[in-house]
Amino acid sequence: MEKKEFKGKIPEPPVDLMNLYFSFWTEIFTRFDTTEEDLKLVFFNFGYMLQEYYNSFIKKPEEAIKDMDCEVPEEIKTNWNNAVDDYNAFIRKWNDFRERVNRDFGMSGLPSIGLPDMLSDERGIVGIHLA
Repeated sequence: MEKKEFKGKIPEPPVDLMNLYFSFWTEIFTRFDTTEEDLKLVFFNFGYMLQEYYNSFIKKPEEAIKDMDCEVPEEIKTNWNNAVDDYNAFIRKWNDFRERVNRDFGMSGLPSIGLPDMLSDERGIVGIHLA
């Protein structure tokens, strides 16, 4: 049986918007009047943004590709893999930033954002959790 042509489209992730958000809060945190409550609120908001990024640009396209009995063009695979890489990079950047904030501000207990293992052959689709 011949495979159908893939007609889906993976939307472009809003990488610039996320970088802008991250840069903005990095600037805010350089002030010394930032409280632990401020930080927790921002971590929650950023975690929510990453969850939306994951749902829109990683989970849905993967499910769509899995459900279709068709060949997926290399361009689509590349876009999807780039979205996964961007997502993982944002989480690593955020968790590194969290460590610096904990060290520099003497705060503890700020949440980290979990990094799901989505690059293995058996991709476990899990949501972002604030640990």
